[in-house]
Amino acid sequence: MRNIYRVWLLLCLCRFTLGCELEDISSFGPLKVTGYYGGSVVLPCNCQDLQSKPRNLTWLRSAGYFNEVPPVYKINEGDKEPEIQKDCEGRVARVDDGSSGNLALVIYNLRHEDAMTYRCETESGMEYLELTVKDCDLASSGERLEISKVSGESVLLPCWCAEKKAKPQTLRWKDPNGRLIRSESQQSGRFAHRVEMFNDNTIWNVSLLLSDLTVDDEGEYTCEINGKDNKVVYSLTITDCTLSGQDEVVEVEAQPGSSILLPCACTTLEAKPQNFRWTPPNNREIHWHYRGRAELFHQTAAPGNLSLLLSKLTPEDEGVYRCEAGEGKSKVFVLTVRESLEQP
Repeated sequence: MRNIYRVWLLLCLCRFTLGCELEDISSFGPLKVTGYYGGSVVLPCNCQDLQSKPRNLTWLRSAGYFNEVPPVYKINEGDKEPEIQKDCEGRVARVDDGSSGNLALVIYNLRHEDAMTYRCETESGMEYLELTVKDCDLASSGERLEISKVSGESVLLPCWCAEKKAKPQTLRWKDPNGRLIRSESQQSGRFAHRVEMFNDNTIWNVSLLLSDLTVDDEGEYTCEINGKDNKVVYSLTITDCTLSGQDEVVEVEAQPGSSILLPCACTTLEAKPQNFRWTPPNNREIHWHYRGRAELFHQTAAPGNLSLLLSKLTPEDEGVYRCEAGEGKSKVFVLTVRESLEQP
């Protein structure tokens, strides 16, 4: 038992004497580490024995020689707080995993100027690391893509960094007139309440969603990251509602008390006309004069189904009904309501 105690004591004395022996990570050159602009990166450095503790720890960085460069992070035995380089204040910290021998340094909110050679130094040695800071390169940079939609639909214009850890320095979406498109909370005018950007949730995905499209939204949209050379252009084409049987005059006949369907629809049922209305005889108000007797389908069925169903017809319902889906787009129905002349 006494011999075991002596061996344990000898090991403790050896550990105290040797201190922190650094794990070899750079015997064949600086260890290569990659980080991404705006993100964080861990620069590894460990004692061979993770339970040992160095008396002094200094992290230095330099683009050239390490002579007389200020420490990025430095703490000596007995110090309560580390010494941190001024432009790194609030951006660097030790990895706190409960191991006194883990000397790794974390750098937050990476900048391009952080790309240097780093040196982890204790009283027993030093190790070197080379940090590269990458930027956001668009996955489709330089491309011009064509997208076709119909009015009333939504369109997603994809734009994202090739590396999912990357964060764009600058982001600009431009509309066909060259004006900046902002997030929904900042948007007013023609895009009000119709714009959604994704960069609030994912730093690498800066795609744009446009909803409730109109023909006025046609044109080229540009996603531009970190300057004009890193961009993708979308040419957006919108198909508007064209009425089936446009400019026709259709005569229809029904009996009192019956129902009749006045069919009116866009040739593309997914299309939503920018302006739509039914004009009954004498410019009556559909929802007031025909209260409980008129039914429209564009909100419950396909947006391009503009048909009108009239129920419990009376002779007073006779006249001209006009289905209008924008300027110069109409279809006319002439309704006659009368008892059938045929004998039973």
